[in-house]
Amino acid sequence: MSMRTGWRTHTADIVLGVVIFFVGLWLLTEAQSLASGPRIFPRFILTLMTITGAGIVAVAIFAGVRGQSQAEPVAWVRSIGLPAVFLIVSAIVLYAFGFYVTSPLLIFTIYLWHCHIATGAINLARDPGIAAALAVGATLVMYLIFDQLIGLPAPAGALL
Repeated sequence: MSMRTGWRTHTADIVLGVVIFFVGLWLLTEAQSLASGPRIFPRFILTLMTITGAGIVAVAIFAGVRGQSQAEPVAWVRSIGLPAVFLIVSAIVLYAFGFYVTSPLLIFTIYLWHCHIATGAINLARDPGIAAALAVGATLVMYLIFDQLIGLPAPAGALL
């Protein structure tokens, strides 16, 4: 395996940063249609998302200019493809079924994906139960805080 240097060795980081940057910009313009009170937090998060995307691109380009190479080749499917599929599917499920259906599914999936990445395997006796408890618990806490306490209901899906 040759250890190439230059910005082309950091293509995956550049692509990921550009996608995060432009999705952040697009969602930031969409957040302008929210009422002035509830749009403060989404605008703050989306601004940070846009800055993060720009930062990822800048770090990747500067690392290539300095001649730093990546230690191993990027596994595109694992590092970019599957998270992108998770986000696309969750956006479709969010639109169709709403926040309180999408959140536990996404938390469950991300937790199991993290267990698989961190340990190399999922412990079927332990991990799905922890993932389910975390997914339901986190969604319940979000419901209690936002819907009941603050009075800011989460979006319902188009099919519900």
